[in-house]
Amino acid sequence: MAMLALAACETSVNLGNGPDAGAADGATGGGDAAPDASGADGGGGEGGGGGEGGSAEAATDAAPADAAEASTGPKGIFLTRATYFPDFGGILAADFRCQSSANAALLGGTWKAWMSDSAHDAAGRITSDGPWIAVITGVVLFQNRANLRGYPLAALQTDELGQPAADRWWTGTLANGVRSTKTCNDWASRDQFAGGQTGARKGTGIPGKEWTEDDAFSCQDTFALLCLQD
Repeated sequence: MAMLALAACETSVNLGNGPDAGAADGATGGGDAAPDASGADGGGGEGGGGGEGGSAEAATDAAPADAAEASTGPKGIFLTRATYFPDFGGILAADFRCQSSANAALLGGTWKAWMSDSAHDAAGRITSDGPWIAVITGVVLFQNRANLRGYPLAALQTDELGQPAADRWWTGTLANGVRSTKTCNDWASRDQFAGGQTGARKGTGIPGKEWTEDDAFSCQDTFALLCLQD
């Protein structure tokens, strides 16, 4: 578990300056919720910039070799410091952003986004068995892979530097770890009427399903990504 605290707190990470990223340091989009089965309203903030996603293969090549890449043993988890429009180019492009954030914070290992699309369930994309521990702070959030289909043991509160994180993130994923129909057209659209499923933090208590299945929001909004070491 010592490797989870490798990142120095003074490390500066800001992936929010790229053409496809929104405001960094926990800022979220200001739009209203998009329509979904629960009746959330549509709308959304105007988005600037747009996004060619980086190469997911390049992220794998760039990842530092680390014993934590093994399928067993403690794993890290964090919310990205940067926030993104959802047209980043699919779930592999989301993995690339998680890997880049982890690399910049010197966390090591292989990282994936907690994200589904029309062909993949987020829970099915994770192959290791945890436990997942918040980087830097050491808070145990999920005891094993089966728990990813349930609820965290504590609120998801921190980014890759162990600092307070955004309070909403893209997931495309329902409470049991399976795909939602709201994925901003497989994470390739800013259509405000398409909608993207999000997770959210509501207070510091033990979360319910809102950690991965809260409201669907306009695809013109910007939110963080939830990243798990695998």
